[in-house]
Amino acid sequence: MPSHAVYDVYTDMNPQELTELASETFFAWIKWALGQSSLDGKKLAHPSGRYASAITWKKTGVAKVSVIADEDAIPEVGAIEYGHPAVSLRDSMLFGANVRMSKDGYAYRYIPLRPNQWRPTPTLQANMAVGSSTGGRLRAGVARMWAQPRPWVDKNSNFRTMSNRPGSSPWIIPEFHPYAPGKILADILREAFGK
Repeated sequence: MPSHAVYDVYTDMNPQELTELASETFFAWIKWALGQSSLDGKKLAHPSGRYASAITWKKTGVAKVSVIADEDAIPEVGAIEYGHPAVSLRDSMLFGANVRMSKDGYAYRYIPLRPNQWRPTPTLQANMAVGSSTGGRLRAGVARMWAQPRPWVDKNSNFRTMSNRPGSSPWIIPEFHPYAPGKILADILREAFGK
């Protein structure tokens, strides 16, 4: 999986138009990240706002702008942009302080599962973003609120037992195919404005 991919788009637009295009691209990316629009026929399933909170844009030179989804701030950015292979949750969780051993020598632990795994989808409103001629982002309070992960356990959680006993569930997180919104947006910009 690549890390911190950069998609360069070269254009001969004047700097004023370039700033406006960066702002429009930023809002298009935010709307996609909130499930309010689609890119190349792809729409984000179960948007929580965490991915949207990582998107910003800034002017980095007289005729240079960057539209960024910061995967250092929100790790899900990398999975959404590049995908991830199948992962055995059981292999990574059956160790440490919360793991117990059964009388017949198998490891197990209790896993809380919320009945409703998804937050209500946030929506972008006019006053939620700030921007200037040098950059734009979500308002700090909105970005902080959306970036907060949900608690692992709540009052409605059900508990399941994870075990390495033969025949027990493998707890595999399936391969995740990338949405690649950064690449899609770069391709759209290259087609429309590239030189």
